[in-house]
Amino acid sequence: MQKNSDITKNKILDSALQNFGDFGYALTSTNQICLDANVSKGLIFKYFKNKAQLFYAVFAREIDQMLSLIDKEVQLDTLEVYEKIVAVTLWKIAYAQHHPASTKVLSEAITSPPEVLRPLIEKEIGKLSILSIERFFADIDVSRLRDDITYEDFLRNIQVSLIGLQNFYVKNNPSFVYQDAVRKQCLDYMAVVIRGMEK
Repeated sequence: MQKNSDITKNKILDSALQNFGDFGYALTSTNQICLDANVSKGLIFKYFKNKAQLFYAVFAREIDQMLSLIDKEVQLDTLEVYEKIVAVTLWKIAYAQHHPASTKVLSEAITSPPEVLRPLIEKEIGKLSILSIERFFADIDVSRLRDDITYEDFLRNIQVSLIGLQNFYVKNNPSFVYQDAVRKQCLDYMAVVIRGMEK
């Protein structure tokens, strides 16, 4: 019985993911989710109290899946600083290309969540800390930084640079046939950013 319940719940979440990804939270209709999942509206509300809770469930599931994938697919332990940054950036670009609905839901939840969900989503975003730059630079040699650059400045500059790279390549939708060229461009750019903060 539990297995059937899980299957039904996942069908609803899959349909909701596609609809929220295609139309955004405000324009998504639970009626359409019912049609796409081939379930009754009552069944949706048996599992999820309302549309906001359904959106939150989709958001939380997609974060968990993304974090699970990055742990499996990106081996960071053996990489140099620049290469870690580039590996995660390229992975996130590829993830966005291969999971567009998930990326749109995560982006909407982070940038403009439904007001009723804002506190819950802000708490859930803590799970994203695994992707945070702090993971790579917790043990950075701060003695190499310029005197006017604090550790916090360093982290902020890296984060801004990574967001810029990701937005540029996702927006321009590069073909990963040329992944080596993209990787070199990212490495060169991040080398400039980091060297600009060093003595």
